Amino acid sequence: MEDITQLKASIENDNPSDPDETLNPNLGGMEEDDPMQFHPVSQGSSIILDMGGHRATRDVDSFCNGVVFSKSPLTVGSVYCLEVGSGGDWSGSLRLGVTIHSPTQVPSPPPRYACPDLIARDGYWARPVKESLAVHGARISFCLCPGGDVRLFVNNHHIGRHLTNIPTNLPVWALIDVYGNTTSVTFVKEGQKEQTRKPINN
Repeated sequence: MEDITQLKASIENDNPSDPDETLNPNLGGMEEDDPMQFHPVSQGSSIILDMGGHRATRDVDSFCNGVVFSKSPLTVGSVYCLEVGSGGDWSGSLRLGVTIHSPTQVPSPPPRYACPDLIARDGYWARPVKESLAVHGARISFCLCPGGDVRLFVNNHHIGRHLTNIPTNLPVWALIDVYGNTTSVTFVKEGQKEQTRKPINN
């Protein structure tokens, strides 16, 4: 599989005899009509939200305290796209994950790190996206699939299963840690014009 347009066929072909691995047409479309927004209440102490809640930017004087959540639960089978902003002299890059806990239940501000602070708790899952992939201007797309996998794409190229065994019978919110060399993430539509500013260099 090479691009997002093949995602549906890929899921259906993973294990056609297993109904959990087959897309249900009632679960929603493959792309959201409008970009997701970030939750306006629960966010890291170094985060500023703008662009109507679609962009989360971390203070470049810090490499952490950049945890944010989606405003709404994810729709199973829908693709969500993040545009990455990066710069500065930090190392590491964004952490992408999900949670079954409403952002309103998370202490405000959240812990400094998604990994290991949040994922040490029940109901939180996250992993780093490789720094070589999360470059400035990259489009990172993800999809919570019916079988509980979170599939990852970068610039419309399939990277693989980012997370597994996520419960899909409960509300699931996106969890993003704007960490290290990643300075901002913006929810966009896949074909939308680039929103990210030029890299920040200290």
